[in-house]
Amino acid sequence: MIRRDGFTLTELMLVIVIIGILTTIAVPGYLRIAERSKQAEGIRVLGVLRDAQLRYFQETGTWITCNNNCTQALRDLGIEFEGLQFFRITRLRSAPNPGSDIAEVQRQNGPVGMSNYKIAIRRNGTLHYVGSIHGPGL
Repeated sequence: MIRRDGFTLTELMLVIVIIGILTTIAVPGYLRIAERSKQAEGIRVLGVLRDAQLRYFQETGTWITCNNNCTQALRDLGIEFEGLQFFRITRLRSAPNPGSDIAEVQRQNGPVGMSNYKIAIRRNGTLHYVGSIHGPGL
C-alpha cells in the first residue's frame, strides 16, 4: 500500500482560489474603514475652524477668508495645526447665512480613488463632501 503525505496540486490550487476570493472581498472593506478613520482628522479640523470663525465674527463683525494658502488666516484666527497628515486646509469663507460653507479641507496623499475629495462645514455645523467619496459611509 502506498502512503501519500501532503496535499495534491488540486487541493493547493483550491485553497489559493479561496484565499484570493476572500482577499478581494476583505481589502476594499478594510480600505473604506481605514479612510473613515482618517476622515476624523479633517472633521476635527473643520470643527475648530468653524468655532474660530464664529468667534472671530462675533468679536469683529467680519469673516476671515482665504484660498489654498491659509497660513496668515489661521494666525489671524489665533489657531495653529501641527502635524496634519491626511488633510490640508483649502478655504475659509464668509458665511452670511447658516447654510453657507465656512471652511473646507482637502484629502491629500490618499490611495487611488480615495484622494482629492473635500469636506466642507457649513455655518450651522453640517458637513458635506465634494469629490469621489461621499459621506461617512464612503
